[in-house]
Amino acid sequence: MRALIYLRVSTPGQAKQENPIETQREVCLEHARKLDYFVDETTDIYIDGGLTGRNDDRDAFREMNKRLKSDSEITIVIAYDMSRIFRNGIEYFKYKNELEKYGKRFVSVTEHLGNDGTPADFLVEWMLAGVHEFRSRQDGQKIRDGMLTKARSGKYVGYAPFGYKNSRELIMGGKDRRWMTTNTKEAPWVTTAAEEYARGSLSLRELSGSLNQRGFPTRSGRPLTPGGLEKILKNKIYTGWVCWGGIETPHGEHEKLIDEDTFYRVQAIFEARNYGANRKRKHFFLGRGVSYCEECNSRWTAGYHKNGRYGYYSCQKKIGPNPTLCKQSSIPLNVLEEMISKLFSKVQISDHVAEKIRTQVRLLMSKEQEVQEKVRKGLVASIDTIATSKKRLLEKYVTAHIGDDEYEAFKSDLETREAKHKSELVSIEANLSRITKVIETAVGLANSCQGAYARASYEQKAILIQAFFERILIKDGTIVAAMLNEPFDFIYENKARKDPVFQLATSSGDVGNRTPVQSVTNTACTVIGDLVSVHV
Repeated sequence: MRALIYLRVSTPGQAKQENPIETQREVCLEHARKLDYFVDETTDIYIDGGLTGRNDDRDAFREMNKRLKSDSEITIVIAYDMSRIFRNGIEYFKYKNELEKYGKRFVSVTEHLGNDGTPADFLVEWMLAGVHEFRSRQDGQKIRDGMLTKARSGKYVGYAPFGYKNSRELIMGGKDRRWMTTNTKEAPWVTTAAEEYARGSLSLRELSGSLNQRGFPTRSGRPLTPGGLEKILKNKIYTGWVCWGGIETPHGEHEKLIDEDTFYRVQAIFEARNYGANRKRKHFFLGRGVSYCEECNSRWTAGYHKNGRYGYYSCQKKIGPNPTLCKQSSIPLNVLEEMISKLFSKVQISDHVAEKIRTQVRLLMSKEQEVQEKVRKGLVASIDTIATSKKRLLEKYVTAHIGDDEYEAFKSDLETREAKHKSELVSIEANLSRITKVIETAVGLANSCQGAYARASYEQKAILIQAFFERILIKDGTIVAAMLNEPFDFIYENKARKDPVFQLATSSGDVGNRTPVQSVTNTACTVIGDLVSVHV
């Protein structure tokens, strides 16, 4: 009689520690001899290394099963235990039934499986399969918890994206340390791509083509596509963020390849061109995305007559396969866009008003800094306390006052809290600096928006429109209301109240009681970014 032997380890570490391949081989061969089965060590042993038993996509396992179906001499498959075949109970029993169809059976060296079909034998086998699956799920949970802890502390988890590479260092006890470092060959291309796209003069297709001509080193060896370039330019990891498993922290340990100002400027260009959509539009229109119908509250869209010569803005409800009743007529492109340009002459503030607002902002930000400083000191104290607790915990572990599991649990909790406090600490300083810069940029734009809009390119005009206005309402061929975005509602509070056309972004209209910090939302930061390219 003849048998096949199947050997598997889940990780390279397991191959050297528990149940290594050589140990499994010797034990399985010895068991085959006891059962009086012949095994040809050159052809009858199948090995999968570094693959989980919850996955049936294993090359050696697949080849072994093909042979089982075609080779009538083989009657059994021997493995160290059930988990080598599958660590999923349902999949294990499905596989066992498949073997029985071909007159084969499975033999576990370390587990007593009677294979006599009795209810007692089935119960034992089912319980063992359940134990293996439980351990697999438990191990997976531990790994996930460990990865979440790493992500919270700013360590990137997973395969390094373009521009970075995974690094690994073996340490004591058979463990290793893994981290992400900069790929010196790829990183400069990420920075170059962001800086060139941020100028606003090239489309994704044009820029990807240009980068390919210069030798962009894709990992696949194929040319860089516009979609691949977009994926790079929208990935926050290049600004120092770590996002994994629901964890988002801006304080990654890896090197930043794109500065925040450039990144936000890139996102603003994406927003202006496609209004956040990941698709290329056939035509580009200034008012699309911010223009709404005052009568029915639907978006206004734009397009050209089929002859391609005449362009119009129209209420979205009036067009399409199922038009809805709306009395508003279409407006020629140039007419509406000229009305939008006049809004900028109305909102522009004088040098005197701009300086007055800057003085007010400095005073309010100074008070905000005092509040934040108290919060900062509290966070620093908490971090110091955690550091002391970690030292005490290590002392207890070294002196054997606590076990491995208890130590790991307490350590993980302390590291999670420490990473959270450190993230909050850096955010306080970074946010105040960022908000001050956004307010300064917004005041500068408000002081010179008419000239900036006149000098801007068509796409830059769209960025300015989205930066200033959340909605522009249209009725009877004219703009009847323009809702100012944050933080411009803070800047234009008094001016907006004097002109009925302008409305404030806050629903309550109580702008005056808000601070600049409350006026600068994430949306404002993303849309405004750093409009140096427009603010000239």
